[in-house]
Amino acid sequence: MTYCISALFSLLLITSDNLIAQVITEKRIEFEVTDDSKYLYSKIYPFGAAGLIIYKKENKNNIYKLEHYNTDFNPSFQKEFELPKGFALTKIFTNTEYLYQLYEDLNENFVLYRFNASDLSFNKAIGSLPQKSTLVAMAASGDFAYITLNSKEGPLILKVNNESGNSEIIPISAPAFTTEDLSVSSIEVIESTGDLLIYYTAINKNENNFYVMHVGLNGKINSTINLTAIVGFRITGISANQLSEDKFIFTGTYMTNVATSDGIYICKTNGYDIDFIERYKLSELENFFSYLPTPEEQKVAKKNGVSGVNNAADWYFMADHSIIKVGDNYLKIAEAYYPTYSVDPTLSFSGFKYTHVLLSMFDNLGKKLWDRTFKMETSYNPLEVIKFISVKIVNDEINLLFSGKDDIFSIAYNLEGDQLRTDKAPLKVDKENSYIEDPFNKITFWYDFNFIAYGYQTFRDDNQYPGSKKRTVFFINKITYD
Repeated sequence: MTYCISALFSLLLITSDNLIAQVITEKRIEFEVTDDSKYLYSKIYPFGAAGLIIYKKENKNNIYKLEHYNTDFNPSFQKEFELPKGFALTKIFTNTEYLYQLYEDLNENFVLYRFNASDLSFNKAIGSLPQKSTLVAMAASGDFAYITLNSKEGPLILKVNNESGNSEIIPISAPAFTTEDLSVSSIEVIESTGDLLIYYTAINKNENNFYVMHVGLNGKINSTINLTAIVGFRITGISANQLSEDKFIFTGTYMTNVATSDGIYICKTNGYDIDFIERYKLSELENFFSYLPTPEEQKVAKKNGVSGVNNAADWYFMADHSIIKVGDNYLKIAEAYYPTYSVDPTLSFSGFKYTHVLLSMFDNLGKKLWDRTFKMETSYNPLEVIKFISVKIVNDEINLLFSGKDDIFSIAYNLEGDQLRTDKAPLKVDKENSYIEDPFNKITFWYDFNFIAYGYQTFRDDNQYPGSKKRTVFFINKITYD
């Protein structure tokens, strides 16, 4: 049973500028669940102002359902589909228009769905992955989906035509390297053009190279460049902004030895040439090492032989946002994180802990104008690298929004790097006058200044539903930060 509730209440706070800000829970939708179906509603796909999609598995056979809701939580479309027995969801990709879902069985057969986010119309492709291959990532551009894999024959790209369902394998290579030396790192879709960049490494005992493969909207490979050979150092992280057909701004992290990430870089490439390149050590950045792991976390890692924890820089990795062009300058935003481990009874990875955010502004020749860091708190430690920060630049203000476990945070800077305000608003996602047991919830950015809080709640609700001592629901709240 589904309940749609117009829950309108406000939480006020005093900002650093003594202005009043509000967190308003505008809408709430609930799905009553039983013990058998409690975990069948757990995937939410927000599509900005186009609404959201709820994904769930029916409690029977292999029937799956997608339900589309608009921003007022009014249902608009739903779609059911059935998969052969033994298939499981392995990769997801979303952009502003489509939801892509890749299902795979133990025999490496796959089914790829592309759902239109506005009406849930879909295309389906069926095929087989190379034997003994490992999925790395999936992305989409134009009429094609790209699935990157590492296999015994080396890294591969499976390009799938979303319209026809036809697929082809694109091999990855690097001169003077064997296939065992190659590994796919990540895929990035350039938001402004839709072009695709596939990043991969070629490493042997003599060389450590980082390659960028540029794929156009038409699915054709435009170029493949050895970025390490161009910039002259080892690359550990990367993101891009496309300026024209063959001109790019790249930024990320670099290292000068095997174990340590030394700093950040920014460069502009023109085909196979470089227009400028600048590097900045992490130690030169403002307060960058003020957010180290706790002594207990450091002790666990070092005691159990986790590699690369000899100094402060070894702990940090960065999730780079695509660099943003602001007038004649470039804004870099990166979220710093480190891996965490537990011992129960053996050492195991327990997710990435995000600690702080780095903002850097560069001029059109890569000279750093200013940099700032601020602490971030997240609602959970993800098992894969994601980005929590949402960015809006309005009236020459850089607004950064993210959600923590119990709060929404907003920080604003002007284009000169001066902090204009910092806000923190407590969230209350449970219903009033209800006794909550073991609530589980996540909060994610939706569109403009709107967030979605969702999860499971068990509560007493005798007043609204007489005779019911406890109810368990899957809920979704629309929360507006103003």
